[in-house]
Amino acid sequence: MHSSWRCRSAQQSPLLLLTVTIAGAMGMAIPTAAQQNGGRQRLSLDAGWRFRAIPVAALDQTTSISDWTWTPASDNEIGDVSKLDESKHPWQPATLGQDVFHNQPGYAWFRTTLPALTGKGRTLHFRGVDDNAVVFLNGKRLASHEGWDEPFDVSLDSAWDSASPNNVLVLVRNTGGGGYIWDGVTLGKYRAAQTDGDLSQPRYDDSHWRTVNVPHDYVIEQPFTEKIDPQHASLPTPSAWYRKTIVIPNKDRNRDYWLDFDGIYRDPQIYVNGKRVGGRRSGYLPIHIDLSSLAKPGERLTIAVHVDPSKFEGWWYEGGGIYRHAWLTSVDRLHIEPDGVWVAPKAVGSEANPDSATVETSVALKNSGAGSQVYTVVERVLSPGGKMVASLRTNSSEPIGAGARAISKVRIPLPHPLLWSLETPNLYKLETSLEIAGHQVDRVVTTFGVRTVRFDPNKGFFLNGKSIKIKGVCNHQDFAGIGVALPDNLQSWRVKKMQAMGANAWRMSHNPPNNELLDACDRLGVLVLDENRHLGDTYVPHTYAENTTADDLTDLDDMIVRDRNHPSIFAWSLCNEEPLQGTDTGAELFKKMIAHVRRLDPSRLVTCAMNASWGKGVSLVEDIQGCNYLNESFENFHKAFPNQPMLFTESSSAVSDRGVYENDSARGYVGNYTDFSLEWLNWVRRTEDAWKPIAENDYLSGAFVWTGFDYKGEPSPYGWPNISSHFGILDMCGFPKDVYYYYKANWGDAPVVHITPHWTWPGREGKPISVIVFSNEPTVDLSLNGVSLGRKACPRNGHAEWSVVYGPGTLTAKAYDARGQLAATDETVTAGKPYKIVLRTDLTKLSANGEDESVIEAAIVDENGKFVPLASTKLEFTISGDAGLIAGTGNGDPNDHTPDASNERSAFHGRAVAIIRSTGTRGEVRITAQGADLQPASTTIGFDY
Repeated sequence: MHSSWRCRSAQQSPLLLLTVTIAGAMGMAIPTAAQQNGGRQRLSLDAGWRFRAIPVAALDQTTSISDWTWTPASDNEIGDVSKLDESKHPWQPATLGQDVFHNQPGYAWFRTTLPALTGKGRTLHFRGVDDNAVVFLNGKRLASHEGWDEPFDVSLDSAWDSASPNNVLVLVRNTGGGGYIWDGVTLGKYRAAQTDGDLSQPRYDDSHWRTVNVPHDYVIEQPFTEKIDPQHASLPTPSAWYRKTIVIPNKDRNRDYWLDFDGIYRDPQIYVNGKRVGGRRSGYLPIHIDLSSLAKPGERLTIAVHVDPSKFEGWWYEGGGIYRHAWLTSVDRLHIEPDGVWVAPKAVGSEANPDSATVETSVALKNSGAGSQVYTVVERVLSPGGKMVASLRTNSSEPIGAGARAISKVRIPLPHPLLWSLETPNLYKLETSLEIAGHQVDRVVTTFGVRTVRFDPNKGFFLNGKSIKIKGVCNHQDFAGIGVALPDNLQSWRVKKMQAMGANAWRMSHNPPNNELLDACDRLGVLVLDENRHLGDTYVPHTYAENTTADDLTDLDDMIVRDRNHPSIFAWSLCNEEPLQGTDTGAELFKKMIAHVRRLDPSRLVTCAMNASWGKGVSLVEDIQGCNYLNESFENFHKAFPNQPMLFTESSSAVSDRGVYENDSARGYVGNYTDFSLEWLNWVRRTEDAWKPIAENDYLSGAFVWTGFDYKGEPSPYGWPNISSHFGILDMCGFPKDVYYYYKANWGDAPVVHITPHWTWPGREGKPISVIVFSNEPTVDLSLNGVSLGRKACPRNGHAEWSVVYGPGTLTAKAYDARGQLAATDETVTAGKPYKIVLRTDLTKLSANGEDESVIEAAIVDENGKFVPLASTKLEFTISGDAGLIAGTGNGDPNDHTPDASNERSAFHGRAVAIIRSTGTRGEVRITAQGADLQPASTTIGFDY
């Protein structure tokens, strides 16, 4: 959705008369009345939606189609099936789900003969094809599908022969890695989803529907199903409807109304009073709808939203529903446009201690009224402490005409700015008011920060003149128990979890985030690599087609315009691991995207996360070489391209499951020790092997680890019964895995020492166990029951290791600094039998807003209060009090198929969580956890403000 003011003609721009005021060093307080939003009113529409999931379309009279053969395709057959002579090909039996390409790109034919099926609606269902497919029946092309992890259906009736065998040919294109037709091809008769009327119409009776608040993810409520794509967590993706009726106040006449959704996954169709008013294919960007022609004072508006998350944009769990906030905004006919204030501060003088800054602003205005208006734009800069430190009045000497737009551009001098940095994330506010004859008709407050970002191809990344090694994490947006519908306060909580480990940066993988996560990074002092979803203007998970265009880059434009005021964002990432990344086509698409970025935000550099073809294609046009893993030589690239900065956009993965120390492919678990002896997932690399060269080479600006948190879907290296990934440094609940302490030791400054594994191994008495210790101190002494097992060096960015014969007791690690002084101690004790539950949370005071959530952590301990790492007791969580409810539970087990919304959850290696959500009522709630043969535990939290 382009905003036309971005290409406003010069004739629309009135002359501007400027008056500048600089406040004194102590500043000037802003009167309370001036902090109100003038004539602008913004109302949350999050509460009270009627919701209904629509049963998915299904196949009746199904038959599994598993008898296939395959053969390599010849070049002349790829574009013309008529040139295929099946008799001349060496057809071989094909096992669905097994690679026939030997991890090489290319084309292959698959064929089968379908059994008889009478009647209309004959359909062939594919669970997936890796990567792309063209489907033929009896020589007729019926369908093509692009995307390696999406189920799709092919209607057969138009080519079906009732009198002869029906022969299917599938041309499969593999772009890299394994290539095949997924197991799970089914023949049947299509049965459409049934509804009971037109759900978009205002007179439809939705009183029997369920009531929900948004943000809401309904896909997380579906049952885990083995035959559904594990890349998306083996969850069904039915379509759904949301409905809500509002009334426009009688007093609100001669105003404009906007309906805004911050994010709906996916492909929403939005209706107001039965009329379609908008939609958006992308599930990751806001939807803005002008309701002014429909909104009449005193009248009801019925909003109906149809959601269809069945077509994926990525290859991970993406959820479904109105999973971000919804708003109704009322403005004067003369107003500031949505996302219409752009603040571009520039420090003047020393990067570390500038004498001043120039705050360049651009304010987009619109007059939707019937007559011309003379206006004044008033801008005031508030310091981080809330004092006014500069102000400016911009008087228009020419009126803005009816239906016209204008842009007010000014420069505001700011003396002695307080810089935004990792240590002191100082945030200013720009208050932009729009006045008519001295009366304020609109007001927008924009947060910004003053900082200088610079990349040096030999010395790395600099913030405010200070060399900073980027220590980042990539993250998707879901969490245990609630899916992708995270409340604002949990966004901050997750960022703080990463900061506690020593992380200073967050990569938005692989899509634009919600505003609240960016706000949290601004407030907390965390760098952001903001990321666009697609290369070009396609909507498939990966851009394969050479004929892909970049003619409609609305999504990219809207991301830049929405996010460019955030000081935490240091660069833009425009795509991730695209098949075209090393081609001329990919470079041309990327160049077009760069042109859009330069026009909308010339202050930031761009990159692309590339897992191959460094030095080719996109590498030749991007500003920063984005490197995913050690698949190629970074040394050779730096030598060949000495003037191009480098950043590891993905460096390694913590492929492991919390509390697991041996690989178990039969049950689908990955041991923590696997991180140090990885064989079957060589692209991941050992944590140490990946981080050491980054830490030791200045020209490498830093790294983002894949990932900070585990997430649902993408269960490499296994599939079902896994329904979530193993990649995270923390599990899905936020509990640390052992590798967390490697990063805490090497990314932070405080003394750290950590022992892995735990020391509760019944049945292993007398057998050696490898003990690994992470520390940022030079030497570590390990002892068992007070007897030293030797002092060893712990190299920087490395670890120390002992082989210890197991015996119950206390294993202690003492870390000593360079002077030989004790700096840190860690111990792990052999636990007894599970005895009781302990509850804790660091979210005890929350808002009674119907959205805030608290993560209640449950741990099982023995009679002496020692953590029991092997405990797996099923826990039941209950709540008393009207102010909260149990939104969901989790435990970090990638194989747990208990519904996320359940109030029961087995402990996984001694731990589980319950998510408690505000109901909108003030008060305290008491949460209790109990389990068989365990003493229960309770804790209290308050929803007070």
